[in-house]
Amino acid sequence: MILIISISAFVVVAMVNTINSRPLVNIIIPVVAAVVVYAMYFLFRRNTKRNWIKNSYLFLLCNIYLPLAWMTSPGSYSAMSFYAVLILFVSIFLVNKRWEYAFPVSIVIEMIILLKIEPRFPDQFTIYSTLEMRSIDLIMNFLVVAGIFFVIVVTLNRYFDYEHHRIYNVSVTDQLTGIYNRHYLFHIIENYKHMVPQQEFAFVMMDLNHFKRVNDVYGHADGDEVLKAFALALKAASRKTDVVARYGGDEFVVVLSGADYEDFIIVKSRIVELFKSTADKYKAVGLSIGFGFSQSLDLPLDDIIKIADMDLYNDKNIKQTR
Repeated sequence: MILIISISAFVVVAMVNTINSRPLVNIIIPVVAAVVVYAMYFLFRRNTKRNWIKNSYLFLLCNIYLPLAWMTSPGSYSAMSFYAVLILFVSIFLVNKRWEYAFPVSIVIEMIILLKIEPRFPDQFTIYSTLEMRSIDLIMNFLVVAGIFFVIVVTLNRYFDYEHHRIYNVSVTDQLTGIYNRHYLFHIIENYKHMVPQQEFAFVMMDLNHFKRVNDVYGHADGDEVLKAFALALKAASRKTDVVARYGGDEFVVVLSGADYEDFIIVKSRIVELFKSTADKYKAVGLSIGFGFSQSLDLPLDDIIKIADMDLYNDKNIKQTR
């Protein structure tokens, strides 16, 4: 992102200097910088020594471009002060290791030296345009710098929003099946009981009978596909207001909001039907679904889980005796 913005910024600066009839050196320097940064961007895309490229970019920006551009322009009488602040901001943003703070520190030292030099060499920093042209030049460059700041901040905000959303999804989602994990399941149920205390919900606990045989006979890759297929069946059989989660291993849970036993029977038949093609594929090992049911009834969460777990245990025993 920074490399792309830098390339665009150097090109815009060269164009602004051309419009303002600046000396040729003030046009050549940003053009050369744009070419060098483009080469860095090309290497960066090829994943070759990215940290080295970043440090080379910082050295170019902080220790070559800034002092060179300052010395070949009217210095503080020009828009270079704007760019010095911008470069300082970028250098701080790109710091990852402690020693890399040397780059923003070097900018501060350079600026002190350059500002001390100006009064001693007034001819070096002669304003080579009228006051009107200087005003136009400052306005144009200020707009460029403000635009770059705006783009960087907006891009950073979008990046951090994306990362926050991604990390949140990782923390609440089972990575294999894509449904909620056990930790988030408990969080949802506790919140649900607190926010909707008068409305009951059905707690459905399930596991896959003889799932271990699938892993032993067909391999763990097939086992993973079975778990994914079962999760999809649960999601397809549930409503948007229901919560589908992986409890652990081959155990899954569906929380049916505002539901009773009759609703559970309907959802159960949907799940069995949706999972039938997968179960038939592994019929040789006896793959099937075990169901356990409990209802909230203002019970503590531990009791709700225990009742469903016991019902699941009884369901498995009944199927084994058939």
